[in-house]
Amino acid sequence: MEKLFFGCMVFAACGTPISSSGFKGDTGAPALGSGDADADADADADADADGDFMPTVSFAQALCESGPPAMWVFSATASDPQGLGSLNPDGWVDVRKDDVSLTVLPLGLDEASQRFEGSFDPDTVGVACADAAEHAFWFTVADADGHVSEPFMVSGEMD
Repeated sequence: MEKLFFGCMVFAACGTPISSSGFKGDTGAPALGSGDADADADADADADADGDFMPTVSFAQALCESGPPAMWVFSATASDPQGLGSLNPDGWVDVRKDDVSLTVLPLGLDEASQRFEGSFDPDTVGVACADAAEHAFWFTVADADGHVSEPFMVSGEMD
């Protein structure tokens, strides 16, 4: 039993030391200290060039409310492996038809609901409510380090 205990103590003592450069847990938070500890052009100490730290859009909706007045309502939820606080407060939706971009519209993060939202009249969107299903809407967000999500595509809907 003493040999097993001694072996466990030796193993624990050989782990990664905590040094004056700080300790970084698995939260994606930067290590204590300053600068870019991994030289990958961002301000944190994680090696995120492999895409493991890209935000992800998990839900999106492009709904045209027929009114009056008619109004397009865009909504999306997203997450970021580095935490919700690392998402940029701005996202965007790319309005497309036949794989051609017609316009790109801004979305703002509503902190209370944690949704990216935007409302626009059909003239601004360039799509009448009656033509909603003929168009694709690609939602995209970014994080504070400049990582951009893959576009999340939905078809337009009319209420």
